[in-house]
Amino acid sequence: MRKIFDVLRLSLEGGRSHREIARAINASPTTVGDLLRRAKLYGITWPLPAGLSEPALEAQPVPADGTVEPGSADP
Repeated sequence: MRKIFDVLRLSLEGGRSHREIARAINASPTTVGDLLRRAKLYGITWPLPAGLSEPALEAQPVPADGTVEPGSADP
């Protein structure tokens, strides 16, 4: 399972670089960048809203062109 919570926490709360986060969670910097881009597209901030689970976060679709349709970011 991806470590989305850890990526968000380390980046948005800790101010760490993609490389630092990648080393901390044993992933590639590209994966970290993709997860942070996806979070930004959906306006996800840290701390996460109460009740938002990692599976719900992972289930958010991201269109190939990177656009987000109005109302599609609701968890």
